[in-house]
Amino acid sequence: MSATKTTEFEGYVIRQQNTTVKGRMYTRYVVSFGTDRHGRRVRRTFSTQAKARAAIREHRTKAEADAERQDILQKRIGEKAQQMTTDDLLDAARGLDILKGRASLAAAADFYVKHTTPPGGDKLTIAELCDKYRESREKAGRSEYTIADIRDCLRPFVQRFGSMDVAAITTAEIEHWFDDQNGGATRKYKLRNHLVSVFNYAVKRKYRRDNPASALEIPTKVKSTPHVLAVKDVECLMRYTAGHEPNMIPYMALCLFAGIRPVGEMKRLDWKDIDFRRSEIFVSDTVSKTNDERIIKMADNLIAWLLPYRQNAGAIFYLRAAFERIRKGAGVRWAKDCMRHTYGSMHLAMWQNSGDTAEQMGHTNIRILFNHYRRAVRKEDAETFWNIYPKKKEENVIPFGKAV
Repeated sequence: MSATKTTEFEGYVIRQQNTTVKGRMYTRYVVSFGTDRHGRRVRRTFSTQAKARAAIREHRTKAEADAERQDILQKRIGEKAQQMTTDDLLDAARGLDILKGRASLAAAADFYVKHTTPPGGDKLTIAELCDKYRESREKAGRSEYTIADIRDCLRPFVQRFGSMDVAAITTAEIEHWFDDQNGGATRKYKLRNHLVSVFNYAVKRKYRRDNPASALEIPTKVKSTPHVLAVKDVECLMRYTAGHEPNMIPYMALCLFAGIRPVGEMKRLDWKDIDFRRSEIFVSDTVSKTNDERIIKMADNLIAWLLPYRQNAGAIFYLRAAFERIRKGAGVRWAKDCMRHTYGSMHLAMWQNSGDTAEQMGHTNIRILFNHYRRAVRKEDAETFWNIYPKKKEENVIPFGKAV
């Protein structure tokens, strides 16, 4: 048996229900709070009238606060609606279509701002980042060759993304561009290394939080056989130089018979670095591509080629146009670094000492020599190579500009 008694409190009805079960009476207080946003009726039951009244007060306070928020929200929506253009509304609609209910526009915007705002606060474009990175390498003492290589490799990347914020570019964008780049595995391997280094610098300087280039697939480098000039081609090069571009003889002889790097080292080498009394060439840390000093022992035929052009000091003569005329006029098959490859292979074949050859070439270990510079050469070919001397009439020529 049950009985119902009602009382009113702050606009809400509290129903007191007394129920007797097996001779024991139970009392409960039921309050109806209307319907929720889905239209479902909301009723709550309490063990005491005091608890029911406390729940009513709490509900009224929340309802009043919600009503106030709704008023403010409606006002703001009205203001925003007046400010929003048709493009803004279309953009919002596209955003909702992309999200497909997985998050709100506000949540998506918060995520974007969080992940594209530089941790250090400073915004930078890709072009500015690449400039700063290159300047940092210059300050670190990297060679001109390295700086030029960084600039040349990154130029296409800057052309594509130069105006974009460093913090905004994504791995997908970089990956798509990277996949479209032409060139072999070796070039792309080097390009990837430069990109990773640039964005490591960006993370270190707090221009962004992560490195988007580190996820790029590492290209598999295909080992290629070094191109070594045949002995007859070396002789042809030197004879052609002597007959058509005699001022280029020191340059060609030092590249072929001393293995000095044509790009970078030859530009910085000075006549004062060549010690004819000791038959040595001192490649200082400011001349060396790797910033490591080394001493190259001069072979007799190298000395013979250099002596008629000997100077006390000054740069080794070089003219790009003259070099191209020699390369084409001599009619030999050419490949990048073929003069240095030839020196390394001929030196090793002649003296059979890989450690000494690596040291002469400025390698930190013999693995570099075997992986990149050495090719099997017969001993008799090496002997012929190291016996390529100038002809007597060439030795008697006194070139223009020779020191006396």
